[in-house]
Parts: sequence; structure tokens; C-alpha cells
Amino acid sequence: MLRPERHIATPGRRASNRTIMNTPQNGLRVAGTIFGLVSLGHLLRMLLRFQFLIGSHHVPMWMNALAFLVTGALAWWLWQLSLPAKVAPAAKEAPPPAAANPA
Repeated sequence: MLRPERHIATPGRRASNRTIMNTPQNGLRVAGTIFGLVSLGHLLRMLLRFQFLIGSHHVPMWMNALAFLVTGALAWWLWQLSLPAKVAPAAKEAPPPAAANPA
């Protein structure tokens, strides 16, 4: 007889504390960190002026500048999405408009 694994969470039930790691926030943070590391790699290539070849073609530095901006923006955006939402303070009610006095 086959038994289901005890560490696999079933819908509606928490199997263990390890399932806490399966949140969208953590996924966004991991992806943001990966994009951030790739962005730093592009920045490092630009600062060290490392020449990169694909086949017999040189990859120009402007491509790394563009990739640095794109991956950096994605990293920042994903980290912003992973942060808890800030609740705006409640707006104060405006006083009722004054009644017009017909003259």
C-alpha cells in the first residue's frame, strides 16, 4: 500500500512548517535577487571593460549598459512587489458645502 509523503502539503491543510517558504513573496524575492546579481554582473563587465565574444563577434558595451538597466529595473520592481502593501491613511471628511443664500 502506497502512502502519500508526509512533507507534501495537501489543499486546505498545512503539512509542516516547511510549507511557509512557498509564498509568492519569497518567489518574488528570489527572482529579484537573481535579476540583481545578473545586473551586477553586467555592471562589473562594463567597469572592468571585459571583452566578450560570441563566435567571432564582439559584444558591444552598450548592450551591457542596456542589460544592466533592464535587469536592474526588474530586480527593483520584483523587490517592490514582494514588500507588504502600505495602507494609505484615511482621508478626513470634508465639511458639508455651505447652503447657498438666495439673495
